[in-house]
Amino acid sequence: MDAATQLKQIFDLIAQLQLQVADAQAAIESVKKAAYDEGFSAGVASVPAQTEGKIYTQADLDAAVEKALIEYKSSLLVKFQEAQGQETAIETSFADLLK
Repeated sequence: MDAATQLKQIFDLIAQLQLQVADAQAAIESVKKAAYDEGFSAGVASVPAQTEGKIYTQADLDAAVEKALIEYKSSLLVKFQEAQGQETAIETSFADLLK
C-alpha cells in the first residue's frame, strides 16, 4: 500500500471520528436537556400554588361591585331629582311670567 492511499484512509478515519464526536456531543446535549427539563418540572411541581393569601374572594368582589353600582345609581337619582326640581321651578316661574 502506498503512502497516498494510507494518508487518504487516515483522513477518512479522522472525518468519521469527527462525525462520531459530533453525534456523541449532540446525544450528550439531548440527555442534559432532558435531565434539566425533568428537574425543572419536578421543581415546579414541588412549589405549592399560591391560592392562599388572597385578599378578596370572588363573592367579596361581587359584593363590592354591587355596592358601588348601588351608590352610583343613588347619586344619579339625586342629581336627576335636583334637575327635575330646577326644571319645575323654571316652569313655575315661566308660568308666573305669562299671567
